[in-house]
Amino acid sequence: MIAPGAAAPRAELLGERGEAVAVPRPGALAAIVFFRGDWCPWCNGQLAQLARDEELAAAGLELVAVSVDSPARNRATRIRLRLPFPLLSDPDGAGAIVPYGTWDEDDRISRPAAVVVDPEGVVRYAQLGASYADRAGPAELLAAAEGCR
Repeated sequence: MIAPGAAAPRAELLGERGEAVAVPRPGALAAIVFFRGDWCPWCNGQLAQLARDEELAAAGLELVAVSVDSPARNRATRIRLRLPFPLLSDPDGAGAIVPYGTWDEDDRISRPAAVVVDPEGVVRYAQLGASYADRAGPAELLAAAEGCR
């Protein structure tokens, strides 16, 4: 997994209509959440928890979530879970999942992880789940964002 202090890899991932989306967006304070897929109940729970956290929404942290799921599948998941942030597709993992060090070679998906990148493009927080249920929550992302101000 990428370490805090490293330069964040820049990637062009697919938005829900297949358009290219820069991750992280240059100049933004960003949280990138890597999830296994829409079929994973722990992933859905984490995404919903992040979406409903009022402090996280007010912190100015740009949140995106990344998986190998297709753009259409991500769109359906975003709508179903009522997520206010984009779900981006990295179909083969080469765009962001592998460069950030979250790739699970056996299952060919991302392991659960979260990264906070400051506006200068430096990783300030990195968490890789030890299991499918080990995930960063709003408190961890908020603390990392506060350290960037």
